[in-house]
Amino acid sequence: MDYSAFQSLEINKLTKVYLGEIQIKNPALWWPFGMGQQNLYELNVEMLKGNDTFFSKTSKIGIRKAELVQQPIDCIEPDENCKGKDAGRSFFFKINEKEVYMKGANMVPIDYYPNRMKSESELKWLLFSAQAANINVLRIWGGGMYLDDNFYELADQAGMMIWHDMMFSCKIYPVHSKQFVENSKIEVREQTGRLQHHSSIVFWDLNNEGEDQAYWGDPGNWTIY
Repeated sequence: MDYSAFQSLEINKLTKVYLGEIQIKNPALWWPFGMGQQNLYELNVEMLKGNDTFFSKTSKIGIRKAELVQQPIDCIEPDENCKGKDAGRSFFFKINEKEVYMKGANMVPIDYYPNRMKSESELKWLLFSAQAANINVLRIWGGGMYLDDNFYELADQAGMMIWHDMMFSCKIYPVHSKQFVENSKIEVREQTGRLQHHSSIVFWDLNNEGEDQAYWGDPGNWTIY
């Protein structure tokens, strides 16, 4: 692996984000279940002050490209309501430039008590049961909760794609409250930062049925939605 020079970007007086680039020639790609191998690399990061390590972290990452393809669609039977490419847009995914047919299920919290959701054997059973049913993607419902790291690690290993909602669902939220918006920004940054290296997460969705906001909370204001 070749490391480029590191740069630092100061976000505030307490936090710095260190940006670097790692180049891997001809990497073994990560593939979803049924399309190929789930190749994972071990990434070790250490931060030194002099000769002393003050921070270290090890993660397993898969290298893959996930793309949502939305292209204009021609009208099948053109009329006054549909002309040319007015029929909408396509909605399908490519992984590593190959089209994938997603066969999914909705995943709600598997227990009322979060501290009882950490059993590796139970999570493996859930993922292997999904595979046995020919499911290759699980949607983490926005009315539930973010899961512990071990779930996403197991999903990486199993090749189970994850469609992940943010935890906003079926509510009219106080979007005009600066405090609420700032708090939500922190939540989104922390969760996407924690989970961004997981190759299994191929799509982030901002909410579940959040259109209530545009219908009743701020009628007609789809920008807020």
